[in-house]
Amino acid sequence: MPIDKNHDSIATYQKYLDKIVKMQQDQEKAREQEYQLLRQHLDQMNVLIAELINVSESGSTIAASKKIVPFQTGSQSVGQLLIPPQNPDDYPTRVDVYAINSNRVVPHMTLINDGPGEIFFINAYAKNVFNEQEGHLNVNDQRELFNVYEVRLRSTLPQTTFRLIEGIFRTGSFAPQTKANVEIRPTVQTNEILVVFDAIFDLSVPITITSPTTQTFPVLNIFPSFQPLLPPGATATFVNLATGLPMPFLIPPGFILEAFAYFGNTSTDCTIRVYAEPIVNSAAIFGTTIFTTRSVLPYTNRGIPFNFVPNINFYSTQAIDPLGAPPPGRFALFTITNDDPFNNMIGNPFFVAILRQIT
Repeated sequence: MPIDKNHDSIATYQKYLDKIVKMQQDQEKAREQEYQLLRQHLDQMNVLIAELINVSESGSTIAASKKIVPFQTGSQSVGQLLIPPQNPDDYPTRVDVYAINSNRVVPHMTLINDGPGEIFFINAYAKNVFNEQEGHLNVNDQRELFNVYEVRLRSTLPQTTFRLIEGIFRTGSFAPQTKANVEIRPTVQTNEILVVFDAIFDLSVPITITSPTTQTFPVLNIFPSFQPLLPPGATATFVNLATGLPMPFLIPPGFILEAFAYFGNTSTDCTIRVYAEPIVNSAAIFGTTIFTTRSVLPYTNRGIPFNFVPNINFYSTQAIDPLGAPPPGRFALFTITNDDPFNNMIGNPFFVAILRQIT
């Protein structure tokens, strides 16, 4: 029986045509479904808008009284890891604050160690931007973190727990950030010494009051860290409040120095610099003490109190002295420079630090 090639071709074309028609019908059906969904969403939006208008016109205070629940993790366990990991990804415990908190960096947080072990941590203020030095929390200690994107932790003992709470959390309240609060912040352990380095720049002039009667009182600035106004471009050192001696500060053998907080205010732009002696007993070798820059902290906030930066544990000598300073000890030096080219600087910046015995 002969094959009708024209008939086969027509049948093939008809199949293609049927497929095209079917695809068009499916597309029209899909568009109709999308249209109906859009109509439903639009109707719902119109209802919500109408309700919002009614609430607004009624003078209701419902919206104004709505509270935002602060971010908090509750009590969580920290994985045990005794040695600081070389890679941030190797920390056993992570808290991705940004992802959990609807893609929002939390400006102020408090990290609390509920024990029984010590906690070491690093925190980031942007994706994969971590502080270089680990923070350290003893049992029942707490640390303020700022602009928190993520926190990674490790502990020295199993079943150690922590809490991460939005806000500055002290003794059950969100206390104001004051110098006194900062100075008492750490829970000092038996192997630690609290050290405060201070600098006060002010005028030394008599005080005259006019009410209820005019009186003039002399001013005796015997506070060890008091200094005259800092001239434009000038640099001054901080003073150890415990001894009244200006820096450099000698870190004793077997100890490290961790400067974990700095606060205060100044009337001009300024720059704080952190130095350390690269070679112990450098004066005996070079005839004078040699320093290298370890951290530079510029401020351009003119008279506004210093805010803690994201890297709270911004400097620790443990990076260069993992077993503590070798004999006869290592010098550290903190300085502040008035960056204003025209005006003297008034203010009271200060550091809070911990001397921790390692060996």
